[in-house]
Amino acid sequence: MTPEEKKKVADLLAQEHVAVLITQGEEWLTGTMQAFAETQDLDIIFIMAETAEKFQNLLKRPRVTVIVDTRDKGDVPTFQVTRASIQGVVSEVPRNTPEWEKYKCGEPIAIVAAGPSLRYTLSELGAFRTIMVAGSAHDFLISRGVNPTYAVVVDPTPGVVVSYLQRRSPTCNYLVSSMCDKGVFEHLKAYPVTMWHTGGELNGEDILKGVVPPDKTTLCGGGCTVGLRCLDVANRLGYYEQHLFGFDSCLDPNSGQTHAFPLNDPSKEFVLGTGSHVIDLKIGMDKERARAFRVPNYLAVQAWEFEKLLKTSEGAAKFTVHGDGVFAEMLKLYNDAKQQQARKIS
Repeated sequence: MTPEEKKKVADLLAQEHVAVLITQGEEWLTGTMQAFAETQDLDIIFIMAETAEKFQNLLKRPRVTVIVDTRDKGDVPTFQVTRASIQGVVSEVPRNTPEWEKYKCGEPIAIVAAGPSLRYTLSELGAFRTIMVAGSAHDFLISRGVNPTYAVVVDPTPGVVVSYLQRRSPTCNYLVSSMCDKGVFEHLKAYPVTMWHTGGELNGEDILKGVVPPDKTTLCGGGCTVGLRCLDVANRLGYYEQHLFGFDSCLDPNSGQTHAFPLNDPSKEFVLGTGSHVIDLKIGMDKERARAFRVPNYLAVQAWEFEKLLKTSEGAAKFTVHGDGVFAEMLKLYNDAKQQQARKIS
């Protein structure tokens, strides 16, 4: 390609997050909408389950066509749409290899939850090409002109997820847990959807044991909230550098609000942010200097699980918390302790 052609392709790939991937099956061509990333050399990266039909097709017949266009932004009636049809040969990048590590450490991801600090850090999202939104923050982001690359939803209660997915985006890959109500899949039937299985344990036993064949799926664990699940899902998608927005796990110290925005439907969405449902939580070993936060009960559990995650994820992910709150304070204290330990060793 000429430098001018390369720039046009790079500009197109930079503004789009979903492509049509066409693979050759045993008898028929198969076309699927698939989220992607690209390198500076314009290699296109797809992440997919090993058991997926398209992945098996690629192993046997690695020649593919990728179609990317701006139909979501262009003027379709007048055909003012930028598009590219890219043909190439696929190669697999196995996990835990030097090449995998190179891709994993390269692209940062912004993961956005609904905590009140999001109001003050929203403008910082402009620095990120890849954005994952957790649950109820979806409509708020889109209403502010931020189009997420991924949206993760988990809640199994009928009507809840649909209530905060009113501003759907054709360029967003909706990562919908299999435990969600079937109404969610119906609500998103015209949009890119990837189903995943929410793993975990109950009374010491895998909750999906005997339900989902172990050779048919990758089980995603993560924690007690959709925000914590996002950290695990993003890591499994290969994102090492994770920037967390709206991960406060506490009330806004000024307004007392639990969220950065009014809920679409307070009668359906899970809110426990007042009265007896709030506790005072101090973060830190030094009782005199420990900071105190007002924390809803269900977010206290999230905070404790994040503390455990920091201790067990060393080397698997690098976290940066944008804004103030329990998560930011925990990460600060954790990093301070690591630096002190490093000084002792040296």
